[in-house]
Amino acid sequence: MNEAPSSKSNAITVAITVFALVFFGLGIWQLQDRIVDDGFICFRFAENFANGDGVVWNVGGEPTDGATNFLHLVLIAALKRMGLELRVANLLLTSLCAMGIFALVASAYRKRLGALFPAGVAVLAVYLVDERMTMTNTVSGLGTLVDSLATVWVWMTAIAQLKSPTRRSALILAVASFLACTARPSNALFISVLYSVLLVDAILDWRAGNATRIRTWFVACACTAGLGGAYAAYKWMTFGYLLTNPFYLKSSARFDIQWDAAGSYFVYVFTPLGLPLIAALAFVTRKGLRQLFQEPHSRARFAATLLPPLIVCSYYVFNTVVSTASFRFFHSSYIFFFVGFLALLPACTRGNATTRAFVLLFSALVALGIGVVRSQNNELLVFPPERAEMRRLEGILKDVGLALGETELGHRATLLNDSAGAIPYFSDFRHIDRGGLVNNYLSGREPLTGLEREEYMWSQELDLYIGFEPQASANATGPSEDSRMMSAYVRMCLQNNTRDATYLRVFAQTPELLHLRMRELRDNWTLLGQLGSVEYWKNAWNLKVFAYVRRDSEHAEPIARALEPLIEIAPSEVSLNEVSKFARQRYFKNLIEIHGGDFEKIAEIVGKDRSMAPILRARYQHLLKQ
Repeated sequence: MNEAPSSKSNAITVAITVFALVFFGLGIWQLQDRIVDDGFICFRFAENFANGDGVVWNVGGEPTDGATNFLHLVLIAALKRMGLELRVANLLLTSLCAMGIFALVASAYRKRLGALFPAGVAVLAVYLVDERMTMTNTVSGLGTLVDSLATVWVWMTAIAQLKSPTRRSALILAVASFLACTARPSNALFISVLYSVLLVDAILDWRAGNATRIRTWFVACACTAGLGGAYAAYKWMTFGYLLTNPFYLKSSARFDIQWDAAGSYFVYVFTPLGLPLIAALAFVTRKGLRQLFQEPHSRARFAATLLPPLIVCSYYVFNTVVSTASFRFFHSSYIFFFVGFLALLPACTRGNATTRAFVLLFSALVALGIGVVRSQNNELLVFPPERAEMRRLEGILKDVGLALGETELGHRATLLNDSAGAIPYFSDFRHIDRGGLVNNYLSGREPLTGLEREEYMWSQELDLYIGFEPQASANATGPSEDSRMMSAYVRMCLQNNTRDATYLRVFAQTPELLHLRMRELRDNWTLLGQLGSVEYWKNAWNLKVFAYVRRDSEHAEPIARALEPLIEIAPSEVSLNEVSKFARQRYFKNLIEIHGGDFEKIAEIVGKDRSMAPILRARYQHLLKQ
């Protein structure tokens, strides 16, 4: 048996918990306005759903499954119906989810050890105060924490099923599994691995003469299949397809192992966990491990804790889903590293539990300090706390949306642009997203040629276009006749860039299609000017953001007046020859990737003599060293 913690140990445990909750609350207060652009996608869907218009992007339009987390959408829509503003509803829901995850894992830890010890709670506190993973996801508007809470609940009900298999626990497991899949369809992989572990354990028990586990396993599977089938039927009848638009938009057919992304993720995870893990391993004894694995179904419990998240991480390593972020593995796998660490504690707290827990406490508190200090936003350490301003990306988009909202045109006006969240949400304009995230036709469910995509977009009754392309030169009828096609900006930032599936939907894929788009803008649109730079687009791609109104639009005048204060560069002052060093390097690297290191061909493309190939090769080698 484990030794009960002393009153001093209990006091420290409470103090650590209170500190983590207070720090979390202060951080959320400071960061609460940092809703990412995609968060406003869910807000717009939720608002339409709460208003009785259905799961639609444009009021009166067709149902669209464009929100990544359907469960999150439904929950904040319900809170909206109860009178809460959507931003407040989201913040309340996700904050409760974060604290709920903390409470669920702490509860599982207490059940395993018979009590809460300072070391385990301190390590778990690192999760709660982690700005990059937990706090950012709490305020983002994406519903990631709803997904994580559902996943942790699935795991806890599975552990309960291992300990005491009953029909009741099997039903709870089925409900938790169903909710996890409605939160994020990719959770089906996590649940499949978990159910496989339970099946192996049930078969072993059945061979030993006990059929209870195999019966309850079938109950859980049957109920999960029934709930999942009902949900699939609803999706098919409502949307006409099963997978979400984000899946079609972000899926990738290429086999591309992302070791760098995986490495940075695991380094990030083990920065706070490394010291306490080493300390814990120092106190793991053979006797403790032997006792731990001699407990009934202990191997299944460890497999159920470790295998599903590791399989999910492996799934993302192989780039089945396109993501430009290093932390593609995200939150639902992140929490299980803390769970896995806590699973070790029973083996190192056998015997004199209090003494060893206090030894571990030092390393755990160091981990907690690292978790606080490594927070990317130094404003978290400011006291008294101040509200942080919205980041530049969302700020510019929100400003445009609010300005358009002041026209009170609402759904009478139609916008075409690539950023699918803040501008449509705040303007209430009807919106065509050429990336396809919230547009069924452009989503990628049905293969489309580049010409079909262009014809569809420009055939809509558009009023405003916000995008990256300049107008074609006067009288130019093709790319070879237009000097602007050879400008540094068009050549390096809009052409010959290898991008993932998302960007291939946004940018014209050939010079002919790009010039077709530029001619459309020249012939039918009026350039208002260049909007304020959006930092991500500027830094990552060196993109300029242009605002156009259709000349024959009845709403052109009020839209132009609304956007006039946000125009930073007038049409006559726009320069297409200014490109950053970063953009030039990216362009060069992409050319090499496209043409397989054929430097003579690359020299020809960049307007150099083919004899310059060795010099270009030397420049490339220099870039690799950098």
